[in-house]
Amino acid sequence: MKIITVFFSMLLLLSGLKAQEPRYQTYSTSFTIVATKDGQDMEWRNKKIDMVLNYQTGDFIANIKGSDFSNKNQGQAANNISEASPDKIFKLSGIFPIDALINQQTTHANYQIELQLTNEDESVFERIMFDMSVTKPGDGEASYRIFILTGTLYANQIQLPAFEGMDNEIKLQLFFNAYMQN
Repeated sequence: MKIITVFFSMLLLLSGLKAQEPRYQTYSTSFTIVATKDGQDMEWRNKKIDMVLNYQTGDFIANIKGSDFSNKNQGQAANNISEASPDKIFKLSGIFPIDALINQQTTHANYQIELQLTNEDESVFERIMFDMSVTKPGDGEASYRIFILTGTLYANQIQLPAFEGMDNEIKLQLFFNAYMQN
């Protein structure tokens, strides 16, 4: 009877492990938007991002909620993203060069990646090229990485109310730390 109990316990444990997708555990996330109006930079930041990076496939998804942005220019007249898109979720998705990331031998590497920014409610479907800087700290855990992605969005293409009257180039920066979970 003990053998049957142990067998079923192992079966349950293995089925639970199989159901989990291998991924990078992400934390310390930050998404920053910088737009310029009349020579003044306007900055919004969101630190509440739901993000997944699958380390077998390289699939990357970041869900960014409009209401979680804070305006860094409180004293200046600036459009507020959280007011313009309060319950809207913008999704950044694409594929990271996962084999290169896992096998990265240098402390620092740069990659070019294309991510899709989507929000069906606002009819946003934009492809954005990002410069991705990946740091693998020399003395840290082998699976730990620091990601900084920088890209440009164009106001005339996205046409969101929050960016009305802003210069055309809008700078985007996504920052996160991650380590591989087995």
